[in-house]
Amino acid sequence: MTSSGIVADIKSKLPVVELVGETVALKRAGSAYKGLCPFHAEKTPSFIVNPDRESWHCFGCGKGGDVFTFVMERDGLEFREALTRLAEKAGVELSAQSAREDRRRARLREALEAAVSWYREVLLRTPQGERARTYLQERGFSEETLDRFSIGYAPNAWEPLSKRLGSRGFSDEELVSAGLAGPSNRGGVIDKFRGRVIFPIRDQAGKAIGLGGRILPGLEGPKYLNSPATPLFDKSRTLFAIDLAKASIRKTKLSVIVEGYTDVMAAHQAGFTNVVASLGTALTGGQVELATRYADAVALAYDVDLAGEAATQRGLLEELGPDAAVSKVRVIRIPAGKDPDELIRTDPDAWRRAVEEAKPVIEYFIDRAAAESDLSTISGRRDVAGRALAVLKRVGDRVEQDLYLQHLARLVNVDERTLREALER
Repeated sequence: MTSSGIVADIKSKLPVVELVGETVALKRAGSAYKGLCPFHAEKTPSFIVNPDRESWHCFGCGKGGDVFTFVMERDGLEFREALTRLAEKAGVELSAQSAREDRRRARLREALEAAVSWYREVLLRTPQGERARTYLQERGFSEETLDRFSIGYAPNAWEPLSKRLGSRGFSDEELVSAGLAGPSNRGGVIDKFRGRVIFPIRDQAGKAIGLGGRILPGLEGPKYLNSPATPLFDKSRTLFAIDLAKASIRKTKLSVIVEGYTDVMAAHQAGFTNVVASLGTALTGGQVELATRYADAVALAYDVDLAGEAATQRGLLEELGPDAAVSKVRVIRIPAGKDPDELIRTDPDAWRRAVEEAKPVIEYFIDRAAAESDLSTISGRRDVAGRALAVLKRVGDRVEQDLYLQHLARLVNVDERTLREALER
């Protein structure tokens, strides 16, 4: 059976009203059904299921689709995962190749979950984990927080994890494919993570897809190390703690994105649970798309000065592209010399204000350019106009672009039509 045939077969055996009705209390409204949307808070039903079209749509948040998109949205799954789950539920057999790929992915997940459990045991109950326990305590993390994030420790040795998982039947190839090990010069494999605090990286459904490791002070090596790209882990489409944060993100309609693991942990420990991490400052369109599945906008709180770092600014805008992604991004101003972790610990009210006052990324870049130039001179105004027009090219919406041009025209005292002509050259 073709993939389209499989999809059609599943839909025929899983009516949309029945499937959605497992999650949403539906009431008949004419030829359709109505209920409260499960994807945003509402008191008046705006969620409609149409059995004739085999579709659902929420007029409140704008989300909609079929049985596949409903399960993807509800459970935070990719299409292949939703296909597998619904095929099993409907009793539809997938193709041999799809079945093999699904079994392989499931096997890699098993290896990762086994690794997470073992690293957690090492941290909590072995002498090797004592330094890591001390380090985490000194950072101010509670036992509850460490448990919530399943934090562990990888011993500073060559192959303890590889040997342990090998004894449980996992092959060297599976360990390498899961990002847990790498080839050894002596043959066989060695552990990927050694002497590091381990941060499990999970997908929206809470399933392990990769790991992050922070080396303990005094040991040699990169400060942070992430899993390599694997069949499960694509850093450009991943946000650390999205599984723990998505409910709060839906409630606040805002996803706050920081750089690192410990920034997220400090935020959640302080009660700011709509915070996730992009694992570095290279925010991607895929990460914005993931974050805005649950929110209207994202707000960046990075340690680096995005406007002051020209390369970072260009990279961010180029990665997001000239589309709606740019319009959904805001920037949080962190006081100089501080990072989100420190600000949250020392002054949570200042953090709360900073988030509330976050500016749209384009406005932020324009205002920073103005603040760094002498607007009393022609050369200063020309410099601001040039820098601003460069970022405005990334705004795909004409109305939004015009609003920014009006703002820029007031700043540099240049006619708006002149700026428009310069923008379109």
